[in-house]
Amino acid sequence: MSESGVFTPDETLLTDQVAIVTGGGGGIGRAIALGLASAGADVVIADIVPERCEETAERVREFGRRALPCPVDVCDTDAVRAMVDAAKAEFGRIDILPTSRCTPRARRPC
Repeated sequence: MSESGVFTPDETLLTDQVAIVTGGGGGIGRAIALGLASAGADVVIADIVPERCEETAERVREFGRRALPCPVDVCDTDAVRAMVDAAKAEFGRIDILPTSRCTPRARRPC
């Protein structure tokens, strides 16, 4: 921290942190995933649409970061556990967990 009490950019980077972003395939979730990658984090992209996971993973890799696309329905507890296990197997840990997902009214609540 600088003398003025403000963090410098080097102190706020997320280099080598690991994030799981639910709803990471589009909209705000995609923006979060890309923002984390631009700050140095590796990102697990969790989204119910497989193509959106892959697409965002490609964008994360453009920042030189590792990405793990995980198609998952976050209302399915077993699927979420499997995603967490896959993230741990790939990266060894999880440091950040922002959530950005929406369940349409027609779907069952979580």
